[in-house]
Amino acid sequence: MPGTVACPTCGADGTEYANWVIQETLAKEREVKPKIGLRRPIKEESLPNATQPGEPTGDNASGLPKSCYIHADQPIEAFCLFCKKPICLTCMKHTGYFCSIYCRTRAEQEGMDIPEYAGQERLVKAREYKRVSQVGTAILLALVALFIAYEWYVISGQKPKLKFSKSISASDGLQHVQFVSDHEILLVGADKVSLLDFKKNQPVWSTPLAAQGASDPVYEESFGAAPTVRVRDDGIWLVEGRHVVFLDRSTGTKKVDVQTDGPIEETSFGDGAMMVVSSKGANDRVFTRIELPSGTQQVEQRTVPVVPPRRFGSDGDAEAAAAEPYVPEEQHEFPTDGSTVAQLDVKLIEKKLASVETMKPAQQNKQEFENLQVTQSKEYAEDVLNEMNRMKTGGTKRIDQSRYAVTVRRIFSKDAPPWTSEVTGLPALFSLPSVDVLVAGNVMYVVGKDDQKLWQANLSYPIAPQFRQQGGLWGYEGPKHTAAPCMERGDTLYFFDQGVLSAFDTKSGAARWRIPTVGVSQIQFDDAGMLYVTTTTAGPESIQYSEQVNLSDKVEPIILKVDPANGKILWRADKVGESCHLSGKFIYTTKTQAPPGLVALTSHSTLATNFHLFRLNSRNGKQVWDYSREGRPISLDFHDKEILIQFNDRIEVLSFLAL
Repeated sequence: MPGTVACPTCGADGTEYANWVIQETLAKEREVKPKIGLRRPIKEESLPNATQPGEPTGDNASGLPKSCYIHADQPIEAFCLFCKKPICLTCMKHTGYFCSIYCRTRAEQEGMDIPEYAGQERLVKAREYKRVSQVGTAILLALVALFIAYEWYVISGQKPKLKFSKSISASDGLQHVQFVSDHEILLVGADKVSLLDFKKNQPVWSTPLAAQGASDPVYEESFGAAPTVRVRDDGIWLVEGRHVVFLDRSTGTKKVDVQTDGPIEETSFGDGAMMVVSSKGANDRVFTRIELPSGTQQVEQRTVPVVPPRRFGSDGDAEAAAAEPYVPEEQHEFPTDGSTVAQLDVKLIEKKLASVETMKPAQQNKQEFENLQVTQSKEYAEDVLNEMNRMKTGGTKRIDQSRYAVTVRRIFSKDAPPWTSEVTGLPALFSLPSVDVLVAGNVMYVVGKDDQKLWQANLSYPIAPQFRQQGGLWGYEGPKHTAAPCMERGDTLYFFDQGVLSAFDTKSGAARWRIPTVGVSQIQFDDAGMLYVTTTTAGPESIQYSEQVNLSDKVEPIILKVDPANGKILWRADKVGESCHLSGKFIYTTKTQAPPGLVALTSHSTLATNFHLFRLNSRNGKQVWDYSREGRPISLDFHDKEILIQFNDRIEVLSFLAL
């Protein structure tokens, strides 16, 4: 070079390096030029003898620069495609295979084939931007698809769809249907029992049932219980008429067939045995304990004294006699639970009846209805109806406060001494897994399985009439109560009277919490251990004034979810059905709605009854969907997301999607 050369970008002295480039170019002008832009190995014999900026002047053995010409602390990575200066990765990140923007611009002006360096910041940012754009677009499309899918799920997907339907006729004599698994239904008829795979729509097996052979058909028709089915892992237990049958679950083969002396009135299943209560004649009760699954039997028999018919007054007024509370001179109950049965013997000591007010005092001032206005029509109707009730009953009712002697003993435990006591009010006994509960009037007695009293507690109200054995004009009529106002779970006893639901420590009787609620008809637990209460919106006044007509205060059924640990009400669902059904994590309620009486009377055609099936959200009690149709079902069964409905002429299986 005739003079010094400086870098146009940074001003560094590059005279020696320029001389080296000229020498190299002249020496290799006849050689094949390597492909531009590609990194190639640096040969020691072709390296220049140059001094790098920021280093002491001096060459190495081959004259190769030791570092980047611009960044003295960085090793050489390549050479600038235009000016041939050694460059490092830092240079390449900014300008690619060039030492500066100047060199890159000159190369573009001369039309050089310029390769792209993948690590250049501009290209890296472009790739990142493209990747972010693609991910963002994919997320947006996924959200749109998710929104569309959710809308479809809410509007249509989650609602029940008919998955199976089977017509039945009167000749089939179908008495009971229930799920056995998520794809099988058990059908119990008058002369056979069969298992149906409803997803494949084909029978799995069918087993004939023995003829019932009633010695007294009228008696058996009156007292015989509906078929009872218990599905266990080892098989299916079927109780019908006089027979207890155990069937193999996979083949339907009979393994056990026990015939009782009379029609079966009540059954209960325990972990290792079941208890069967049957009637032999009018006064004998037969108790059969059947070991599961072997079928080994223990039989005990008790003779129940003949209950005298109810006595009429001297004038023979049957209606007046029926209005009086049932005060038996003697009564016997045999409640069962699991594999145990207790015997309650009741004898009247002293008869005593008391009158209580069932209506509010009549209004003395009737002048407000002399000039009746349209807005007063409801109040006037209430006044007329209350006057009619008052004329009929006097606004009072008679309650039983008689004294009774009670004895509780075990049927299959002869060593345990019986428990005896005196109570006020007609008693009722309810058998639970570890204790028995006797209720008389407003007092509850808890008795252990050794027939010794553990504790007693005062109640706010008596139990509801449907949980008590009913006596008719001719003494004992029909089976005793089919449900109990109490339940035992863990170490807690749950009990409800007409106005309060309470939780007691089973052993000590200490009250853990109480919830005032009127009209409780059922309590049950879900798989997570939460308590669900079926009750009503009625207030305490409806108990005291049970015959008072109040058209403004319409009583509606409600469902409560309660934390059993502290009695806290987690949510309340109003007007969502009359009964509650739990299956897995799902909550269902049902309601049957008949047409109003006036509409039915004035209609020229038969009006159908509407059936509603609701699903509730277990977290907040909100209604998820309402499946409605015409017709009144005979029975319902649930298996998680599948619903079995039996009508007079068909059975149907519904299913739905659930998140």
